[in-house]
Parts: sequence; structure tokens; C-alpha cells
Amino acid sequence: MEYMFHSATSFDGSISSWDLSSLRSHGSMFGNTTLEPPCQAGRGPGRHYLMCERCGVGKFAPPGSFCHECHAGSVPSEDRGTCNECPLFQYSVSGVDNCLTCNLPSLVVDNRCVWWHLPLLALGFGGLAVASRFAWLWIRSRRTKKMERILEKFYEVLWEDEPNGLATYTEKLHRLGLGKQEMETKISAMRALQSQRAGVSIGYLLSAEFAQLAVQRTGQDDPTFIDMKTSFWLSEQPIGRHVICPRDGRAGCALVDWIPRHERREQTHFMSWTWKYTLQQVRSALERFQDNLAGPRYFFMCFFVNNQYRIIVEEMSSGSDNLENVFESNLQRIGSMVAILDTWDRPLYLSRIWTVYEQFVASTIHIEVKFIMPKCAAEHLQRQIACGSKGVDQVIQCLSHVDSERAQAWKLEDETKVKSLIQETVGFQHVNRHVTDVMITWIGGVVEQTLLDKARATNELKHELQAVSPGCESVAGSSLMQRDSSRSDPCAEVHFFMMTSWCPWAEDGATATAVPQAESAESPHLESAVTARRWRPPVSLGVGDAEVTDLAPAGCEDRPSSASAPKRRLRVVGLSGDTLLDIEAEETWTVGFIKQKVAFEERILCKPWQLKLQLAERPLQDGEILKDLEAEELTAVVVKESVAGIYAAFTCSVLVLHPDGRCAYGWFDDYWTSPLRESAGPMQNCYIAGGEEATGDWTVEGITLKLHAQEDYLGDDLMLEAQIASSADALQEGISETILVAKIWHKFRECERSLEPEDKTFYKIHQWP
Repeated sequence: MEYMFHSATSFDGSISSWDLSSLRSHGSMFGNTTLEPPCQAGRGPGRHYLMCERCGVGKFAPPGSFCHECHAGSVPSEDRGTCNECPLFQYSVSGVDNCLTCNLPSLVVDNRCVWWHLPLLALGFGGLAVASRFAWLWIRSRRTKKMERILEKFYEVLWEDEPNGLATYTEKLHRLGLGKQEMETKISAMRALQSQRAGVSIGYLLSAEFAQLAVQRTGQDDPTFIDMKTSFWLSEQPIGRHVICPRDGRAGCALVDWIPRHERREQTHFMSWTWKYTLQQVRSALERFQDNLAGPRYFFMCFFVNNQYRIIVEEMSSGSDNLENVFESNLQRIGSMVAILDTWDRPLYLSRIWTVYEQFVASTIHIEVKFIMPKCAAEHLQRQIACGSKGVDQVIQCLSHVDSERAQAWKLEDETKVKSLIQETVGFQHVNRHVTDVMITWIGGVVEQTLLDKARATNELKHELQAVSPGCESVAGSSLMQRDSSRSDPCAEVHFFMMTSWCPWAEDGATATAVPQAESAESPHLESAVTARRWRPPVSLGVGDAEVTDLAPAGCEDRPSSASAPKRRLRVVGLSGDTLLDIEAEETWTVGFIKQKVAFEERILCKPWQLKLQLAERPLQDGEILKDLEAEELTAVVVKESVAGIYAAFTCSVLVLHPDGRCAYGWFDDYWTSPLRESAGPMQNCYIAGGEEATGDWTVEGITLKLHAQEDYLGDDLMLEAQIASSADALQEGISETILVAKIWHKFRECERSLEPEDKTFYKIHQWP
């Protein structure tokens, strides 16, 4: 062996230090003997794995493993088979077998001995950074919210566009850090949004300013909106030409951006209507709608809101692009629709594709719809409902004629797009059925409300009469809704209408609203009332039975006056002092009744309405009672005046009585105000000029005027019966004290003649020469 390693200085060290990089195999040297691990605890394979060696400083080795560094905060155990954690306030470093002590003022932090204030400083700086971050986010959030509040107020101030207000909020936004360019961008965006969402106020639509604009531009007293379209935008000076449109920044704005700023605000209602309506139709319907409003309303009205300058003048858009998205989103945003129905009898509203489609969409997405009508059309509907089931059936039949496939639009392009949308989705039949259901549901509500109103009025009437006099209680207690067919007395038929009546048995001679009805044996004091099937006249008439017995049905006899009524001697003299009448008069007689007796005296022979009675110098009213006059002598004055003339009644009726017995009856879609001689005066010119032909005739019997006439527009075959009376109060409305207290029985087209008459008081507004 000595000889083998003789002079082999490379092997003079320990086996682990040998350089075996060039060794290819050592099996033949050591035979089958292996020097590789496993090793005992604390020892690991040496170099070249030839034998096990003790782990070095700071290292450990489990049995059969290699030597490893102990982890931070620990040192090798005594046998180096494992690592032990350093005690509190001690730490370890690499290359040592023992833990090191960390003395004050230092502290052990992450196995390091550091000065004590450094971790606190690090913690403080970390907390400060976190707090600063939260503070910055809070300030930013507060600033953002404050800016949002200011922008909301800015948005409201922008409606008025008042310079001082805009300057104030611009400065506030600038102080919050909003740059000039960003501010201008936001303001432009708000103006554009307001332009799109601005609605025209109901006040402006009903204003004299808009009416004057329409009349001056079109040259017509009552133009349609199609007429206005031509004069507004197709004239030499189209409206809005030089006004910048907030939506695109170009000249040429929507009408809603042209009207006064205070007349436009955020839309509250979507208006469903048609441009074929006249100005007065829309105004009349909106006046009725306004009566039930608690505050202002602003309408999405396409005539105003859509930029008609772009559509009509520049022909840029048809208005139906993205129809299903734009229209439905606007309707959902606004949340309420007002639909103007021109009439119930074959309404134009149901012949236009836009309005049919609007009704369909509103019903589909459950938007509340309020139907309104012009005043006269609404009154026509009420009269038709009063015809009973046949009248209601006819209304339903007329409102069921919905044909979306044949409905039209102003522009063929719009019509094609809307119909294509319907055809590609639900189909025409579905739309027709849907809209028909909407209309029938609405008319059902109208009928129900009408009955409720009548029931409430009847109940109020009963209480009013009871308050006036206990003797009127039996009148109010009578049945209002049907005839008493169980009674054999044909004079006991009960009528379903209401009027102003006088309770002659009341102590104070008061007037009250009463239900006309037949007299009965239980009311013996009704000697001055109309008997049998006749209505009890108003207080201004004082009609006696002798003058109206021709109205009683066969088998009905006038009731005798009460023998127990107090009487007094009454003398009526003329202006010259001659005695005209000297009779025993009952104290319950009215001045009107006394006038009739005087008028038929041979020395007078005038009409009752041509006669006035005076107590000394005081003119007497027809309704005054003899017992209240405390006089035994009255003075009669004859006024020579013909009943012929032109009369007007609220709200829109005109009655023309020609001196030769011809007559005409008409109505106007207008809302007359007091006094009638002024508001209805212009309407009489067409009759005076002969522009309206007579369609009937009239006669007078005693104080009763009867006429039969045709009213062509509504197809009304009407019969009118009026009591001619005089009242000094009539001069507040007309040019004469003569009035006609009328009952009108209508017969509209196929409807049967109404059983319930319409009450009207006509005031004279023109006297034939």
C-alpha cells in the first residue's frame, strides 16, 4: 500500500479533500465497498459522497440527510441533529452556533436587533400613509358630491338661463377645481339634455301669446297644427332659424328652445294627439284637463319638442329613426300620457298610425293614460251616454273601429317605418285588439264615473232640500233612476233630470236645486207647479197650471189650488193710474204668475215677457212672492220687445229665432266666458250675415216657446221647449232682460231621443231690427 501511494502527494490530505475530478471509476480500488450515506444525526455526506462528515457551524442534519442552515431565530442543537429557537430578546445570525442577546434600547424585530423607535416610526409612517390615502379619498368623495350638488343646482338654474345665477355656480365649480374647458363641456351637455327633455307648459299652450302667434302666422282664426307647420317653418322667416340648437350646436332650433324660458321645464306628460287638430280643440281639451291640476304641467308635444327645423326645413330626419328605442324610452322616463280625443264618433285620433302606436306601447309597458276631450265633444259624449244602453253601445262601436294597417301618417316614410315595426313584431290584428280594449276600458270608466257623479249629486240634492225646508224632503226622496211603473196614475211618472226649482211652501221663499217629478196627493201646496209629466219651472217663471195644461197627458187633470191658502185683495194699475186688474189673489202667487193674468187682459194684450211689475219705483222679479211684498197695489209697465233674436247659452250653444218663425241651433268648439254678449258676440256675425241657414221652425204658446231643428255637425235632431221669462240679472250676460229657460231633448243619429232633457238658459245677444 505504501508503495502504491509513494510520492502521491495529492492524497496527503483527508479523503474529503481529494481531487477526484478526473476519476472515472473507483470500484476496482475499493471493491464492492460503498462509502456513501446514510449518515447519523449531525453528520452529512462529505465531498464526493465518499464518507460522512460533521455539520459545520450554524448547520444541522437529521439522520440520513444533508447538512442545512438553521432558519432565522434558531441555532443548531448540541448534536446538530435539529435547530432550537432563540429565547425572547435573543436572535441568531448566520454562521454561529449560539443565540445573541439584544439589549436595550434595542429590540428584536424580524430576527434583527434594531433601535426601538425604528419600528414605531415605520408603523407611524405606514399609518400616516394609510390615513392620508383615506383622507384623500374622503376629500375627493366629498368634493365630488359637492360638485354633483352644485351641478344639480346649476342644471335647475340653467332652465332660466339667468346670467347672475350662472356666474355664481360657475365660480363655485371653478373653486372646486373644475377647469374651464371641462366646465364648458358639462354646460353644453346639460343644455343639450334640457333641450331634449324640455316640455312646453300648459300655460303657454293656453296663452293669448301662442294663440296670437298662430293666428298671425296662418291668417286663420282657428288653424290646425298642419296649417301652423306651413306658416311656422315653410315661410320666408321660419321660426328658430337664427337660434343655436343646444343639441348639435348648429343654427336652427326646436320650437321648445324658441319659446320663453319660463314656459319650458322637464316633461311631466307625454301628449298623444294629431296635427290635424285645430288650435281651439287642443285648447278646449287642455282647459278641462287644467281644472283638475294642482300644479303646472309640461308636455312632450312633438310639434314643440322635435326639431322641426331640421325635419321640415332641412329634411334631415323623419323622426322615426330608432323608433322602438327612442319613443319607448321617452315614454318610460316621463311615466304619464295625456291623449286628446277629438270626438267619440269616428275619431280622427284612431285613424293616425302614430296615435294608434302610442296607445299600444303605453298599454304594453303599463303607462297611465288620461283621455281628455274638447268641452263640446265631452258634453256630446255625456248626452250619448244618457241615451242608455243603446247610446253606450254606439259609442263602443265607434271607438272599436281601429285599423292600424290602414292608419296614416303625415310622412309616408314615417307611416312605412311604424307599420313595418308593427308587422315585424306583434302584427296589425294584435295592435287593433289591444287598442280597442284600451278605448272600451276608458269609455267604461267614463260611464261608471257619470253614474257616480249623478248619484253624488242626487245625495247632495236631498240634503240641500232638507236644509231648505222639511216640506221639500218628499221631493228629494223620490226615485231618480227609473219610472214608477207600479202606479196606475200616468201623471206619477218620474223623470231623471235636475234643475233649479222653488219650494213655495218654504217659510223664507228660498230657492233650491230640486228633482223635477210628478205631484202627489201628499203635496197639496204645489198649486203653482207644473202638474203630471211636466217639469217644475224655475223660480223666475212662476207658471200657473192654466198656461201649461196642454203638456199634460191624456187622463191627467190639473190639481185644484188649495182652498186654505191665505188671500188678499190685489190691484194692478198702469202708469196712467188706470186699473188693469182687481182680483182676490193668493199670497203664494208669484210676480210671474200675476204678470200672466195682467198680460191677457183686453186692455193690455201683450206677451208676459213684455210686461214688468213694479212696487212703487222698484222693479219686481218674477220669483218674488206676494206675501213678501206687503202691498195691495202694483204698477204694470209694458215693454214692446219681440222674443225673436239670437241667444247664447253656456258653454257653447247658439239659438237663432228669426222673426218669420224659422230657427237654427248650433254650437261652437269654444269656451265662452262671462259676459256672453262679448265672448259669444263674434259668433253671431255669421248668422246675421246669413251665412248659416235656418234648419227648423219655432212657435210660442202663452209663455212657452217650442222649436224643432236639425244640427248637422253632430247629426242632432233636437226638440227644444223653453219658458220665456224676464230677469234684471240677465243684463249681466246679454242685451235684454228676456231669457229662455229651456229643456232640450237630443236625438243623435241612430240614438233614440233622450228621455232626460238638457237644461240651458239662453240670454239674448242680438235683437233683430
